[in-house]
Amino acid sequence: MAFLYKHTESRYWYAGFIDLSGKRRNRSTRTTNRKEAQKVADAFEEASRKHRTARQVRQVISEMHKEITGEDLPSLSTADFVTSWLERKAPETSKATQDFYRSATSKFLKFLGDAKDKHIETVTAKQVLGFRNMEAKTLAAPTVNHDLKCLRMLFKAARREGLISEDPTEFVDTVRSTERKPVPKRRPFTMDELRKVVENCDQEWKSMTLFGLYTGQRLGDIATIVRSDIDMDRGTFKIITRKTQRLMVIPLAPPLLEFLKEVSLPKDPNDPIHPESHAVLAAGKKTSTLSGRFIRILAAAGLREKKDHNSTGKGRSAQRTSNPLSFHSLRHTATTLIANAVRSGVEGGTDDAFLHSRGAGDVVVPRAGERSAFLTLRWVRGEGARGKRDLDFSQPLPLNWPGARTRTGNPPRHAFVRRNRRRQGRGAR
Repeated sequence: MAFLYKHTESRYWYAGFIDLSGKRRNRSTRTTNRKEAQKVADAFEEASRKHRTARQVRQVISEMHKEITGEDLPSLSTADFVTSWLERKAPETSKATQDFYRSATSKFLKFLGDAKDKHIETVTAKQVLGFRNMEAKTLAAPTVNHDLKCLRMLFKAARREGLISEDPTEFVDTVRSTERKPVPKRRPFTMDELRKVVENCDQEWKSMTLFGLYTGQRLGDIATIVRSDIDMDRGTFKIITRKTQRLMVIPLAPPLLEFLKEVSLPKDPNDPIHPESHAVLAAGKKTSTLSGRFIRILAAAGLREKKDHNSTGKGRSAQRTSNPLSFHSLRHTATTLIANAVRSGVEGGTDDAFLHSRGAGDVVVPRAGERSAFLTLRWVRGEGARGKRDLDFSQPLPLNWPGARTRTGNPPRHAFVRRNRRRQGRGAR
């Protein structure tokens, strides 16, 4: 006979019963009334001791729930719950994240077929595993694992709402890459490559390339810069990043400041600095559209293969071929230039006032000297000192600042060391 007991960390009665295989089961009755809890426990035992389908078990529990509470047990098909979950996530996430959730869940619903119209409780770990293995045949491991992560969020929400008792994604592991050939990683541009890029840019893309090089920001953020974001008097550039929604005020490097003085900036503070690229994103298109245009510039410079629209026979669902050079490589170039310049200054003992050279296309690039480090370590990784107060790096850093020999991009610690020493009465040193 089913029995009741109390859990030390719950106010509800728990039911204990023996199932058809002779194994003891424990389930919360979700009620504080002992008589009602006993009815639920008996229903659990009856359902577990008979050969019943999942639909029949749910029917028994549903009838018991209605008898006790007077309300129908919540019931949603997998497709309906996906729709409601996406609506709930809309105000909480960015458009790009919403697009990803919609893509991942639609692929899973397509895999389920007619089963998507059944109750979400009927989804099994075997089905999730089958979906994962199907994607693993054609997609890269990170893409498969990313979709699996979305499904975990989906079923975690369903379990939280009491629609399922067990999460079918809980014990489905991620996949590992089976590609033997090393995948090309993004790398920074060389100085010669940068000159070739600028030679093949029009005025707008030359500006965007220099912004990418000297501020280290992402393509979408650079494309949406407006006139009011740039303070020519102070020589600063402010931005709220689209990805992290973080406000950043970045000093403009002298070469970029000189370039902006030479071009005609819009007079209206709300006018974009890069009107064509701004219009692309304002029209609702993705940053990948702009990325494709930059790829064509790289192809014209001889740094990437030209793309054609001829079919390769792989289809759109096949794994993409990665390339080490893209607009994001400018972000890597920025961090490398700072690290190399600071290290060069420390090891060589130089104090060059931002040495630079003018190459083809009037591109100005830093070569050596610690003063190039004033581009600010706050954007070496793009995010700054997490959890710590922002420091002012607009002034040149001393040649012997701690961490100058590292390439990790961590913010300098000297200010924090001095502050802590003062608090401990040991002197700034």
